[in-house]
Amino acid sequence: MRKTGYWAKRAVNILSLGKWFKQYSLTYCFDCRKLVHPNHQAKREGHRVVSFGWRKDPRDPRDLLWRRLFKVPRIRPERVDLRDRAGPVRNQLNEGSCVGFAAMALKNWWEKAQKDYPGKQGGISPRCCYNGAKWIGGYLSQEGAYLRDALKFLKKYGTCTEAEWPYVPVADRTVSPLDRVKPEQLEPWKILSYVR
Repeated sequence: MRKTGYWAKRAVNILSLGKWFKQYSLTYCFDCRKLVHPNHQAKREGHRVVSFGWRKDPRDPRDLLWRRLFKVPRIRPERVDLRDRAGPVRNQLNEGSCVGFAAMALKNWWEKAQKDYPGKQGGISPRCCYNGAKWIGGYLSQEGAYLRDALKFLKKYGTCTEAEWPYVPVADRTVSPLDRVKPEQLEPWKILSYVR
């Protein structure tokens, strides 16, 4: 049987949105220079590994849709610069926690706009947002999360600051936010609602 090469697997993976060859789409090792199995780092100590734990958001008829609530303006500016409120680009390193970082970036941006930004505490904790999304979705022990679940967690419980729960890749990835952080620390950072 002929072995399929990396680029053939990658092409099939991209075209099928990761439905086939899923094990090859999750983790990349910089030292081996190839896509590897998620437990690759445990087998080879010191390898620099990055994960891409993306899950497609399932459709939910209860979602409030942005296009139904707001009209798109007919005249749009050619350029809009929102960088003054954006925080620094962060690195999730070898854990597929992009949902936590996306929720953290969005919440930090909003708090800067409202002048409530917790800058002295390092901003909002991506670890709390990510673990909260996994916990509320019922898959705390797995990698990858839905952004909708992160927003549900922010709406129901809130989040904490980076000083209260710093992001360390892989460490604390199966810890429930309600076990790690007191509810009164989460409460000030709740959101009122979200739209899709």
